[in-house]
Amino acid sequence: MELNLKRPIAFFDLETTGLNTSHDRIVEMSVLKINVNGDEEQRVWLLNPEIPISAESTSVHGYTNEMVADKPTFREKAKEIAQFIGNADLAGTCPYWWRNSCVSITTSTSRTEASST
Repeated sequence: MELNLKRPIAFFDLETTGLNTSHDRIVEMSVLKINVNGDEEQRVWLLNPEIPISAESTSVHGYTNEMVADKPTFREKAKEIAQFIGNADLAGTCPYWWRNSCVSITTSTSRTEASST
């Protein structure tokens, strides 16, 4: 499929500690970015959510508390994530109950990128 992009597009997927958007946190963030010239770049960040991962979530994505204990937090990786996404349009597999949190995440990373320049 040939895309006619004016800007890159970044597709993201999240694995989380649970389904409660006011409490749960990101465990893994995957981003596939397609650049205007069609080149693809992919990054995956495994993150320490700083709260326990529910057994139900582990049964879905397979990540355990032990697997993320020594990983960086989202706060520690936010600038790197924002720089990777850059000015790309966003698309994702964010479920409807995480929609507002996903918007908040992208806004936060955009602010981090803006404040670092």
